[in-house]
Amino acid sequence: HTLFLTCFGIYIVGVTLFGAWIARRKQSGDEFLLGGRNLPLFLTLGTTIATVIGTGSSMGSVGKGYSAGWMGSFFGIGSFIGIILTAILFAPARRHRFMTMAEELSSYVGGSRAVSRLVGVFTYLACVGWLGAHILGGGRYLQYVTQIDLGFAMILIALGFAVYSTIGGYRAVVWTDTIQAMVLFTGFAA
Repeated sequence: HTLFLTCFGIYIVGVTLFGAWIARRKQSGDEFLLGGRNLPLFLTLGTTIATVIGTGSSMGSVGKGYSAGWMGSFFGIGSFIGIILTAILFAPARRHRFMTMAEELSSYVGGSRAVSRLVGVFTYLACVGWLGAHILGGGRYLQYVTQIDLGFAMILIALGFAVYSTIGGYRAVVWTDTIQAMVLFTGFAA
């Protein structure tokens, strides 16, 4: 357990240092929040894959597949279809250079501030739920492997997320996501 925690700590420090290195030059708000709006395709795919293949698919779908057979594949199939449809349907919105989903959706109803605020609240709640699920899932993985307390494992996971994402902004997160996608697939293959 000590060896695993040590390796995990080294990995988190390495990812954090890599994120800091990626973000070493001064960034504008647009660069920090949106990666400068010019990410190459492999980074876009890497971050999308890492986001979809997190604890929800690696734990949830496997568990669902174990208990219900092929029904466990619906999460992956649904995610794939949803990403493709989103790319097709919303790619034209890029020309408007929106910074948030709330800004985009309010533009469809005349720039309504009420719609923008409502979407902002729902987006915040969805992000809290999504992040909470990943912290819980990652914490359960860490608890299973190391036999440490679940609360402590979740704190370690949350700190790992917080540190590398706040240091470097979106570009650093996209790069670290891409690396983590490669680590995930290497682990799945092994």
